[in-house]
Amino acid sequence: MGAVLIYVSKITGRQVRKVAHMRPMDHSGREWTADPDTFQPLRPISLPVPDSGTHI
Repeated sequence: MGAVLIYVSKITGRQVRKVAHMRPMDHSGREWTADPDTFQPLRPISLPVPDSGTHI
């Protein structure tokens, strides 16, 4: 992902929408956009936190 553009209403000052701009790592020159709220990580960002009732 290269950048996320956030559109804000000039009238209300509220966020209207977000658009993620992406470029593939293979340098093919293709670019595309998507809703950043639909992305999911390919692998966990951090280790899972144990349940508070679990004793190790």
